[in-house]
Amino acid sequence: MTISTIQRFRLANDLIQDVFGQDRDLASEFPLVFDPSFQGSLVGLEAEEDVVSACAILARDLVLNGWLMKVGLIGSVATAEAHRGKGFAGQLLNMAEQNLFCEGAVISMLWADDAAFYEKKGYMPVGCEVDYALGHKDLAKLPASDGVRWMLTRDHDAVHGLYVSHSHRADRNLAETSTLLHGPEIAGLVREVDGEVVAYTLMGRGKDLQG
Repeated sequence: MTISTIQRFRLANDLIQDVFGQDRDLASEFPLVFDPSFQGSLVGLEAEEDVVSACAILARDLVLNGWLMKVGLIGSVATAEAHRGKGFAGQLLNMAEQNLFCEGAVISMLWADDAAFYEKKGYMPVGCEVDYALGHKDLAKLPASDGVRWMLTRDHDAVHGLYVSHSHRADRNLAETSTLLHGPEIAGLVREVDGEVVAYTLMGRGKDLQG
């Protein structure tokens, strides 16, 4: 007996929510994969007429100085506690990679809690994050904040226009950008000059990246 597609999606969603979602609304945090109106999907591995391991996947074009490269994003890899250590996560990863390959992805990327596990599967660290910290004594040196205000929903169109002007970015449409800007604990500031939004910045991050 096999699980129906609809039931598999529900069971995969329940498993991921159980492992990662204590006191969290994953559908709001990651709408591009958990909201069925967007292109992401869930992959579930079956055993004993149940989904025992699951993850979220999303094929996405990256814009690189005018070039497009389709990558497969993998996240929220979860295995039921009673079934860990049985190789299910490795099988699930293979399924996710195959699905993304069928969607045209040339590489897959993920954020690893256990780097050693994924390195054995052929993954390697890539990219970097640069953080800046300003002390209170430096605040007086910052330029005046003329025209800066809190971002409103009506600003999303202009913010998306600024976003797509970046030479290196994920290729998103306005609906996706607006949905992400409505994410929990996300706040934004814009600078308006003569009625036009000319700059923006975002604050807040998903709970999986905090700390």
